[in-house]
Amino acid sequence: YQTVSTLKAGGLRVLLGDATQDTLLEAASISEARLVLLTVTDSKVAARAVSAIRRLNPKVPIIARVEDFEQAHELSKFSGLIMVEPQREAALEMV
Repeated sequence: YQTVSTLKAGGLRVLLGDATQDTLLEAASISEARLVLLTVTDSKVAARAVSAIRRLNPKVPIIARVEDFEQAHELSKFSGLIMVEPQREAALEMV
């Protein structure tokens, strides 16, 4: 929650909740969003969240955290999605 507090202090609008629910996405004004950061680690929940986001804002860029090949495969069916794998990013920083 420290990250959320820091982002809010910087003037960004940040909501925590279930991104598969239209009510949360509408409260977040998803139809006007310029970027979505999705940090869900469960592949099925992440896919449902991306589907819900795309339904309400088909063109918004989504950056999604992926934990493993299964999650990357599950999300690969969505276009315009940028996937980031934290372990891989950390390994690249070490080199």
